[in-house]
Parts: sequence; C-alpha cells; structure tokens
Amino acid sequence: MKLVIIGGDAAGMSCASKLRRLNENIEIKVFEKTRVVSYSACGIPYYIGGEFDDWRDMIVRTPEEFRESNIQVVLNHEVVKVNVEEKFICTTWDKCKQARENIVRYFEWR
Repeated sequence: MKLVIIGGDAAGMSCASKLRRLNENIEIKVFEKTRVVSYSACGIPYYIGGEFDDWRDMIVRTPEEFRESNIQVVLNHEVVKVNVEEKFICTTWDKCKQARENIVRYFEWR
C-alpha cells in the first residue's frame, strides 16, 4: 500500500510516524510546501517573544531523520489539486496535463 500525506507540520509528520509504527511495509510520501518539516508551531510565540534565538530549535526531526525511518519527504512542493475519484494529486512542480506517470496518486496507488 502507498499513502500520501499532505502537509509536513507536526500533525502530518506525527501521522506519518504513527503509520510507520503500525505497518513497516506501507510506502509513505509526505508533501510539504516549505523546506521545513516537523516543527512545533506552538513555539512560534516564544521565538517571537525572544525566549530563544534560533528558529531551528522548533524542529523536532529533520527530513533526513524521517527518511531513515523509510518515510519519503518531498519539500518545496505545494499540493494544488487533489482528484479523489481518480486518486491523484498535482503539485506546483507537476504539470497535471502530462501523462499519469508524472503525477503522484492520492492515498493509495498501484
């Protein structure tokens, strides 16, 4: 089974990690529109308030650490279209008019 998760913030990456713990055989791919995943959004007010200087202190795990857990992380790819019926997504890097093999399928693809 192959699964796609849209959004690599704390909730998306928590979902990916939980799925990995439940089943080591699932192929998991996470799409994140920024270059950062697994950050603690609740830390933003503390960062703005000067409680710590480096915004990277809000990052719980890096993309590399997720890749070591066999979770694929695709950075700088915003999902702009989801077609549930045909089970595919398009990102800012895809041309949705192209052949299907260039489009990652949504939730489960074969």
